[in-house]
Amino acid sequence: MFGSVRERRLWTWTVVVVATTYATLALARTLSDDFVVRRVFDNMFVFSLAVVGVSIVVLAFGTYEDARERPDVGLALGVGLSVVSACIMVIARMGIPEQRTHLFEYGIVALLIQEALRERKASGRFDASPALWAAILGSLVGVVDECIQAFVPGRVFDPVDMGFNTLAAFGATGVRAGLGQIRSADRTH
Repeated sequence: MFGSVRERRLWTWTVVVVATTYATLALARTLSDDFVVRRVFDNMFVFSLAVVGVSIVVLAFGTYEDARERPDVGLALGVGLSVVSACIMVIARMGIPEQRTHLFEYGIVALLIQEALRERKASGRFDASPALWAAILGSLVGVVDECIQAFVPGRVFDPVDMGFNTLAAFGATGVRAGLGQIRSADRTH
């Protein structure tokens, strides 16, 4: 089913992040109110923003060619930081306008999918664009999130949030793909 152990791990982490996001939908308002009262939300937001930035750079510039033959510390660090950041923002998602947190949650989901698809492509089991398919799949995960919210008391279905989820997925994968192209150009010169 998977092209490598690394691909399986990436898909596993993707499922963990998505499941955590979906599982906390009913608790989000309560957690948000608590974080606002404690005045920790802004710190969590800034920390998560920094982690996502570092993750994108590490994922784009980490060693990739021999990742199936030996552990890739840079890539593992990037994925790990991404997962931690997404989980933090899932818990804290309501302390500021939700649209900002969607940029973390669905950007990270899309990045994890992109890395899994890149690994699958490297093993010869995927021929399409990992960035495009990751953006599409990440967006669909965000659409499902909003559909679930239609049935959760205290939550609302919001098409605008679907737009932010899509923006996050396409933005993160686009930045990752762009940085990867810069890295490839540097290697050819």
